[in-house]
Amino acid sequence: MDGRTGKAGTASNRHRKRRLGRLTKAADYAAAAAGSGGGSELGESPEAVLDSVEPLPDVQTAERRVARRQRRERLARRQQERLEMPPPPGNEPDVRFAGTVGDDRETHQSEVSAATRSDGLPNGERMVKGWTQLAVRGRGHLVYDRRVSSVFTSTYHDTPDGRFARAGVALRRRVENGLSIWEVELPEAPGEVAFSEPGGPAEPPPLVADLLRGLLHERELVEVATLQTRRSEEDGPADAEVHDEVEVLDGRRVVDRFDVDGEPQDPGLLVVGRRKRGKAPGDKRSALPHLQTMIRRQYDEILAHDPGTRLGSDPESLHKLRVAVRRLRAFLRVSRPILDREWTDELRAELKWLGRALGAVRDRDVLLIHIRAQAETLPSSDTAALGLIVEGFEREREAARAEMLEAMSSPRYLELLGRIEIAGEAPRWNGVRRSVRKLAGREFRKLERAIKALGAEPSDAELHGVRIRGKRARYAGELAEASVGKKARRFVARAKRVQDVLGDHQDAVVADERLRELVLFQSNPQLALVAGRLIERQRERMLRARAEAPRTLRQLRRAGRKAWR
Repeated sequence: MDGRTGKAGTASNRHRKRRLGRLTKAADYAAAAAGSGGGSELGESPEAVLDSVEPLPDVQTAERRVARRQRRERLARRQQERLEMPPPPGNEPDVRFAGTVGDDRETHQSEVSAATRSDGLPNGERMVKGWTQLAVRGRGHLVYDRRVSSVFTSTYHDTPDGRFARAGVALRRRVENGLSIWEVELPEAPGEVAFSEPGGPAEPPPLVADLLRGLLHERELVEVATLQTRRSEEDGPADAEVHDEVEVLDGRRVVDRFDVDGEPQDPGLLVVGRRKRGKAPGDKRSALPHLQTMIRRQYDEILAHDPGTRLGSDPESLHKLRVAVRRLRAFLRVSRPILDREWTDELRAELKWLGRALGAVRDRDVLLIHIRAQAETLPSSDTAALGLIVEGFEREREAARAEMLEAMSSPRYLELLGRIEIAGEAPRWNGVRRSVRKLAGREFRKLERAIKALGAEPSDAELHGVRIRGKRARYAGELAEASVGKKARRFVARAKRVQDVLGDHQDAVVADERLRELVLFQSNPQLALVAGRLIERQRERMLRARAEAPRTLRQLRRAGRKAWR
């Protein structure tokens, strides 16, 4: 016997002696009270009485029993709470409770009416829904029961050259329960239907065709993939994931199968994918193949964001389309030494026309975003006047947007898209060979001269001029980035920072001018007061940008000297 066992035995003996003493005193007291004739059983020896009494349970054992009881009660309460959860909307009629037992995992299901009385359920009206008791190899846990909620067929369409997939735009006709709907997804929000319209199988309905006018550009549509999806949803939370069993069809024949778990999106994008252009052949040091690659890339960006710009639900579509047009125009300008001058100037002029139509809307988007953000910092008494200012700029934006849509719906726009496409395949080369490093270095030297010309207190126009020079140098750096490498990437990063700082300054200058123009035609004193506060904040933005500009310009000059000299 070890020391621990000996100590336990000693404690047990002491406990037994104390109980024996208490019983002896109790027996003596009962004998004295009953007299000589009563309670013969109390006259028995204390040891016999002690042996006949059931021993008290150990304290630790009692505590464990209490803990187990409390755990059972907590589990019962949690289960009761689950049972009392209201079923999801539209799924009230019946209950499925599946119990899987044994290694063969046989499932037994019972359906119970929602009106059936059930113990533990309030009024018998809320039923257990979607819970599955899984007991495999002696272990059980609760999971949600999946139920097939829909079966639909999706037929994806594209042009023969795959421009939809290259642009990240999805066009499909989805048939479910006999209803045919054409759906469009845009690159700004993959997986979300941006626009839909009912239509037959022959061709997209008119609104869809008009939305995709720039992408189609008189091209035919072909079917690229057909999928049949069997979707199962989990009963339970509203944001529960779905399980899709997908079959890829070739006519009536199944050519592939796969499963997808996650958000309720159309799984066809996993099959169609997004295609990329191959690299343009040619000498890596020559500027021409790099220019071709960048023209094609900007053309794809224009096509990708054309539908979203027409739709107008996301301002980022317009912003990205405008940036692509600006980049393309800048690349052509940088490459003028190796291109036919007349051809280049004509194409750049058309791009400038499109850029102005886009810029009129984008500039007001930027202004409205900034002014709306000021609403949180102004007193509540200024809310009404601020609303009038916002309404005035919104009217201007709507007018500019109408002009933009008219331009994008014109034959001139479609002709421009065709010219850009041809330029990406065969730019008008003048026979001069020049490296991209030399072209980028030429733009940087122009920027450096403009920076040196800045005085201690440059005007707004001078800073804007440096910003334009910096933008051209940045795009020239992007053209040379694939050839020059790390130094060019560092220069581009520094140029982006300068663009952000000087761009914020220019946005404040434009906002200041627009607010002053607005006040001139208003007689509301409260509106004039709020406009004055907003103008004061634009001045603060200008001062912050001016304070930060010298440091960012110094960093850009150092990066440019390392990259292009």
